[in-house]
Amino acid sequence: METVAFFLRELSSGKEVSDAILLILGKLFQTNPLNLGYRQLLKIFFEISGINERDFLREFNKTGDLGETVRRILDRAGKSFQTALTSTAQPTISQVADSLREAAEISGQKSSLRKARFLESYLRMLNPLEAKYFVKNLIGAMRHGLAEGLMEEVLAKAFNANLEDVRLAHMALGDLGKVGYILKEQGPIALQKFTITPLKPLKPMLAEPAQNLKEALEEHGGTSLLEYKLDGARVQVHKSNSKIKIFSRRLTEVTRSLPEIVEAASKEFRGENFILDGEVVAVDSSGKILPFQNVMRRYRRIIGVEELLSKIPTRIFLFDILFLDGEPLLRKPLTERREILEKVVPGKYLMPQMEVSTLQEAESFFHKALKENCEGVMAKRPSSIYLPGRRGKHWLKIKRAPYVLDLVIVAAEYGYGYRHNWLSDYYLAVLDGECRPVSGVESLPDYIEAVHGGRFRIVGKTFKGLTNQELEAMTEKLKKLAVETIGRTVIVKPEVVVEVAFSDIQPSPQYSCGYALRFARILRIRDDKKPEEADTLQTLRDLYWRASKKLEG
Repeated sequence: METVAFFLRELSSGKEVSDAILLILGKLFQTNPLNLGYRQLLKIFFEISGINERDFLREFNKTGDLGETVRRILDRAGKSFQTALTSTAQPTISQVADSLREAAEISGQKSSLRKARFLESYLRMLNPLEAKYFVKNLIGAMRHGLAEGLMEEVLAKAFNANLEDVRLAHMALGDLGKVGYILKEQGPIALQKFTITPLKPLKPMLAEPAQNLKEALEEHGGTSLLEYKLDGARVQVHKSNSKIKIFSRRLTEVTRSLPEIVEAASKEFRGENFILDGEVVAVDSSGKILPFQNVMRRYRRIIGVEELLSKIPTRIFLFDILFLDGEPLLRKPLTERREILEKVVPGKYLMPQMEVSTLQEAESFFHKALKENCEGVMAKRPSSIYLPGRRGKHWLKIKRAPYVLDLVIVAAEYGYGYRHNWLSDYYLAVLDGECRPVSGVESLPDYIEAVHGGRFRIVGKTFKGLTNQELEAMTEKLKKLAVETIGRTVIVKPEVVVEVAFSDIQPSPQYSCGYALRFARILRIRDDKKPEEADTLQTLRDLYWRASKKLEG
């Protein structure tokens, strides 16, 4: 951290600091994707290095890291590679960043080929070490352990800024590069003007899964706030004077899809400016909560939404308030935020909540939630502050099924029989927070993980859970996300999150993570979740450890 802080502090301009941050994080393409497949990138490298695919894969099997493989091969190429370099001075940080942006903006006829030629000419200017990190930025897999949370600390140290100011500015701007630019050009005082404001969505706070209520109570020191966990869609409701906007958990505006929620916020909620956090569910004529797929029909609909108002009515349940009439409330404890929320929102729109301090109280509330068609409960630490985009044990989720995880589809195989035209057998993966390199490529699952830069670890396969209609739609979606095809297996960009139930976890040498799920079944497709919000390898380890202890006991 000290080294990066010193490096950023010594850069000459705000733009250079901004570009360096985005390059270090591998986030340069977060707003404008490059949209160039792994196979096309490899072809570029084959042309530059003169190596064939078989020899490249042999080296790749040793590292499991595309960037490091590029460095090793170019290092060995030595003089033959150096002759390809131009006599022009080596590019600066901002020149590299601007060139990558320029490549991403290429569009029109044969854009992929033109991007490839552009990147090839640029890659020839770099030495092997530079080429390594250039390639890592192209695929967005840095794997050096310096994530956004740590970069916030680096910036605070580099420019003598208050860490909370850095975090608030990051939430307000949504871009650490911009935060770095301001710190370099204007100093830490300038960050104090940035705060969360209505109509600008911020990442929702996330929860960790817990196996049971006893675990949640112990984690929270004997007292926890339990809330219904609805089978709905997470939303933020923003109001600025008379203007109201609603955003999804992926920060997409869905205001036009939920006109009745807009009307309620306008006429029944108190306060001129606020940001509320809650869940929207579909209900039937009696008010009974309907399954998740019903609300998603409304959620995705913009044109003709009026036709569905009576067929699929929605209802909102609010459980948090983040901003009210000029004051950010993130740092206030949950109990205080709830008191404020109750003054803003009529009771019929509040998420049912109960403070519990005994297992009997918790179980009573849990069973009540299940009778109301909820999928479980949330257990929240009463003193917890609101941490946008962060996952932790301040908030825990306990679901009806003992083992349920949100996993990412990283590859799929065509089925057999009537499913032979559908990608219907899915490789399921957890998010690897450590982003460790793939130590060796000895199997197809290893290769799939290596293609994804070690960010995801496969924990099993399943063809169960989806209807024929969903299989057909999923096939079309995954084809558009394909990055490589090996026989009947299609490796896809890790963008589709699914909720998966399974019977238990067992040790397995088949997968690099060492675990496999037994009898996995997809419960639903989580269109509302990003892959970064999937459950982690550490969560899987914790579940396995707790289950093992339970068996031993």
